[in-house]
Amino acid sequence: MERTAQAHAFKGWIIFEAGQTNLAEGEFNKALKIDARNPLARSGLRELREKQEQEKKGMFKKMFR
Repeated sequence: MERTAQAHAFKGWIIFEAGQTNLAEGEFNKALKIDARNPLARSGLRELREKQEQEKKGMFKKMFR
């Protein structure tokens, strides 16, 4: 089971680096369903959330200029 979680987490990072955040999020979540403590998947989701927050902030700045 641990290997499968790692595989999903690793795939999530590859997809995330390619800019496909929705697909990456799915892979990170698959990994966490298998192993809720998987550090690779947890860090991936954390990075993904941070990127989404930065994008939201950028959109608001553009809207209210």
